[in-house]
Amino acid sequence: GQPEPYEGWIPMNVFNFFGRMAFSVGLSMAQGANFEVITTSDSKARSYRKLVLRDGRLVGAMFLNVPADPGVFVYLVRKRLDIGAYQGALLEKPREVGRYLMTANEKKEATVIE
Repeated sequence: GQPEPYEGWIPMNVFNFFGRMAFSVGLSMAQGANFEVITTSDSKARSYRKLVLRDGRLVGAMFLNVPADPGVFVYLVRKRLDIGAYQGALLEKPREVGRYLMTANEKKEATVIE
């Protein structure tokens, strides 16, 4: 019964096909100032990784054939976490580092509430 502000939505696509997974979350292209795009690919493993950041905060991600949790990346984008210090590690080990960042933020928010 209480009015809630609508913060918009975050685009997300997840595909599983022939034992491979691809997903994209948030912005896939960066236009304008203050954006940074980091990509890596491995033709042998047929993998691709892309992070889109604005002012050190994750605003989008794309992965193909990389173990990662799409829901965790939605969380990171939605919470507008500053991941600048972790961007290289997040690109290298998205599942582990993404979960770490989410858990650390949840603990931090729980501490603020107490």
